[in-house]
Amino acid sequence: MKHFVFWVLLLVTLSCNNKDKEIRIDLDKDFDSSVEIALSDIVSNLEYIPLETDTNCLLEENIGILLFENEIVAVNKRKILLFDRKNGKFKREILHRGKDPEGYNSSMLGKGLMGNEKEEYVFLREWNGDISTYSLKSGERKSFPYGNYGAVAYADNGTFFATLLNMDGKNKVKMWVYKDYQLVDSIPNKQLFELKSNAIAFFDNEDIFYRYNGETYYKYNMNDTVFCVSVKGLAPAYTFSSTNKLPSIEMREHPELIGEQMKELYVVSGIMESKDYIMYNISYDDEKYKMVYDKKTGRGGCLEEGFSNDIDNGISLWPNHITEKGEFVFLVNPASLYEAELKALGLKEDDNPMLIVGK
Repeated sequence: MKHFVFWVLLLVTLSCNNKDKEIRIDLDKDFDSSVEIALSDIVSNLEYIPLETDTNCLLEENIGILLFENEIVAVNKRKILLFDRKNGKFKREILHRGKDPEGYNSSMLGKGLMGNEKEEYVFLREWNGDISTYSLKSGERKSFPYGNYGAVAYADNGTFFATLLNMDGKNKVKMWVYKDYQLVDSIPNKQLFELKSNAIAFFDNEDIFYRYNGETYYKYNMNDTVFCVSVKGLAPAYTFSSTNKLPSIEMREHPELIGEQMKELYVVSGIMESKDYIMYNISYDDEKYKMVYDKKTGRGGCLEEGFSNDIDNGISLWPNHITEKGEFVFLVNPASLYEAELKALGLKEDDNPMLIVGK
């Protein structure tokens, strides 16, 4: 099998839309800085979509959302549900966890990209270990063989990327590359390590994938670099830097210490990108912080509540994700709102979440 060259030290031009200049996000500086950014700086108008609440479609707090042209897919821990895109009315259950024709082992919630909003499919893990795409248009399930996955993502032209969990530190492959559901190549792992005990050291969400401007981006949480990933390999896009507070691959050699160590480090997650901003979360000392980097000014900082809502004077908002069309999807959990906020939004505390879509 042909292996791609993993360019880690050089900025190279691949098929990805590389940045005009190298971006370096200084976490030490930005974490100690507070910023205030108005919602009108990122969107022009807001669309409110309360998801219908009844006993057939109750959603847990940890859910994922895919926003399709006419429908909304909500991925629950045990169910995948369909809502109307215009009014949030519940339409039907798509699939559920179970060993039957309408069942699956697990969704890809928290495992990279949950599905493709443009092509209208979701990713599933089957009971035999394969990963499948389930098409909302046709109901067809297509599988590509894969085991011991970390995360999965898609690119245009029928290409998929699947990372491997490096549980024993000896994987020579970082990603499998699939084309039209067939394994065609691999991207090598240049960060091999040896565990010094029999303990298994890995995190459930080690691999971060997101989409921006028609491209797929990837970050490993024990590395400081965000890569644009394509069938030609990984091209460095930008880096997070810190003097001594970023996780490193060497930490994996000491699994007995890793839990306490991570509390004292900046753990980056939830990366999103728009034309002007890079948005992400930092977990530090058992707290999670909302961070923004301004690509125009080269400065960043922490948003205490989120983007201040100067459009309709509503609550401050932080995006759940950004769609392929560049729409900002804000997921509002009624259980976390104050009474006055619930009243203003016409919600009850035990209602399903509300989607607010910014364009």
